[in-house]
Amino acid sequence: MLCYVTQDRADRSFARRPDGRDAEILLAIARWYVGSGMPEALSRLWDQDGCDAVDNPIAARICVYYDAVGALHKHGLIDEPLLFDWLVVAPVWDRVKGYVHTQRTRRGTPFLWSSFEELARAHKRVIGEYAT
Repeated sequence: MLCYVTQDRADRSFARRPDGRDAEILLAIARWYVGSGMPEALSRLWDQDGCDAVDNPIAARICVYYDAVGALHKHGLIDEPLLFDWLVVAPVWDRVKGYVHTQRTRRGTPFLWSSFEELARAHKRVIGEYAT
């Protein structure tokens, strides 16, 4: 198997080109996205006035999904450019971050859904938006 190396223009580091395994992971994430009702949950999230309520099962479902994807990203198990070509993260984080901070305080777990937060930071870096 050949491994292609490309140079990332943003940070000048060398990264490998996505391969079939990366595609398999992305397709698995996409199947989970659809199977877990994420399109409907996100649609309902955008229809809500706010997302800071203490009990918000829609926001919780979204956070669990994005946190799992964030864990894959954090450990280098999915190609970042490939992931961000498909999955929009930053606006979703911006919509639920108040809920996340409320849950962290309420539950006494300061790192709750932290992989989601890190994923949003990475996405904002890639798209050139730096406020979190």
